[in-house]
Amino acid sequence: MIAKVQPSKRKSRSSFKRLLNYLTIERDVTTGDILLRGDVVLSSNLVGIDTAAAEMKALEFFNPRCHDAVFHYELAWPPGERPSRAEWTDAALHTLKQLGFDKHHYVTPASLH
Repeated sequence: MIAKVQPSKRKSRSSFKRLLNYLTIERDVTTGDILLRGDVVLSSNLVGIDTAAAEMKALEFFNPRCHDAVFHYELAWPPGERPSRAEWTDAALHTLKQLGFDKHHYVTPASLH
């Protein structure tokens, strides 16, 4: 497994809603329909996937020390290695803990295959 932090491409604050949509939604190229990519794992301090973006925005707004509430990193496995949902979730939760973000709000796709 390889972990890589994704740098922000924006000069202003990142958009949690845009990142959430990127991680969870895709468009069918033939029909244009919006499809969910799969399950997500939410931190226990988030109400739900439908409110996650608003909750993150509110947290950022009410915390003057928070300059950008979005931290994006990705986990990747070598070609041919296909972790199970449980393994993927364990790896995501392990890296969140190692980064010191396990008590923060987070959303992670459970898998993208």
